[in-house]
Amino acid sequence: MKNNKNNFLKNLINFRSLRMLLLGFSSGLPILLVFSTLSIWLIKAGVNRSTVTMFSWVGLAYSFKFIWTPIIDNLRLPIKNFGHRKSWLFFSQTIVIFGLIFISFTDPSKTLLYTAAGAVIIAFASATQDVKSMHIELNLHLKNFKVFYLLCILPVIGLRC
Repeated sequence: MKNNKNNFLKNLINFRSLRMLLLGFSSGLPILLVFSTLSIWLIKAGVNRSTVTMFSWVGLAYSFKFIWTPIIDNLRLPIKNFGHRKSWLFFSQTIVIFGLIFISFTDPSKTLLYTAAGAVIIAFASATQDVKSMHIELNLHLKNFKVFYLLCILPVIGLRC
């Protein structure tokens, strides 16, 4: 029994597990922004409720990521020293960062169009990041099937943090 507990802890506390936890956390932040924080920000800025409701359409980027998954799987980015999936992950995280910086400088009461553009950019880049992080997770997990179930939960924990 003690040996099983040590194996569990050894598999839980390693670089691969930490990487999956951080990928889940970095995927969860933009989702939280697009789905809930953006609505609160718009209401506090004085945007009418029907317009705030229209902003919920931005979240459809997460629902339709199955459409562009084959496209980004076949489209190679010219980023050296990274593989195909890691380059897409790096690119999408960079776009999310720039989208967050861009949207932080907008004022929804004055420039609602720019706020909407920033939200759409963040949503699509975050959904792309979500797709590529899932691909990386699956590749890492399938190499060591014994800890597959253990490591599957770590991105979800990171997403919820």
